[in-house]
Amino acid sequence: MRYTKGPWKVRLSGEVGNETQLIAAIFPWDPKKTLKREANAKLIASAPELLEACKNTRDYFEQVMDADDGIPNEEMNLFTMLQQAIAKAEGK
Repeated sequence: MRYTKGPWKVRLSGEVGNETQLIAAIFPWDPKKTLKREANAKLIASAPELLEACKNTRDYFEQVMDADDGIPNEEMNLFTMLQQAIAKAEGK
């Protein structure tokens, strides 16, 4: 899957930026929802870094699993969550 390389940035309404590619626009048309929309924009902007962190953590887990005879259920649940999040981000 291809996506626009990060880092992504948040530019709030009224701020001037020199970005050449727009990932998403979140317009605060309802002043009561502005804080929630800004929080959503910041979460979206962090997506490339979050995906990279998930992949690095998954790779670490795979190394530990190869070196160990087994992995505790709690850690296996975390590993499964990482795999699911990565698959979702990659459209699988």
